[in-house]
Amino acid sequence: PAAPPLLAGDWFARSAYALGMIALLGGLGLGRRRRQDPAETQRRKHLHALRAEVTAATSARTCADALRRMAAARSDASSAAPMLDAVLAALDESAFAPGAGAAGLDAERRQQALAAADALLGDAR
Repeated sequence: PAAPPLLAGDWFARSAYALGMIALLGGLGLGRRRRQDPAETQRRKHLHALRAEVTAATSARTCADALRRMAAARSDASSAAPMLDAVLAALDESAFAPGAGAAGLDAERRQQALAAADALLGDAR
């Protein structure tokens, strides 16, 4: 039996279709990426870095500092303001309490801080 011609057969049609779909999806992805504002992308990266600082914070003072910088980076964080104010007040209370020198961050305050940081990130989207 003779071998089929190179461009004949079902495999060529399927391959061409698959490559066409890949090219189409790649073009859509590149177009979406080009439409994004570079300043907004940089601001989101900065907010995510600050969220990581909140996660890694070992003391109430460093956690509160990271949350304050997050709120400052979000000039329009009004929807998270009431919760943020309460969390910052609780963190400051822990940080500046008599004898709190190098005290760590307790689990409850950490969860509150993470919830506030997530609210600030949610507002940023």
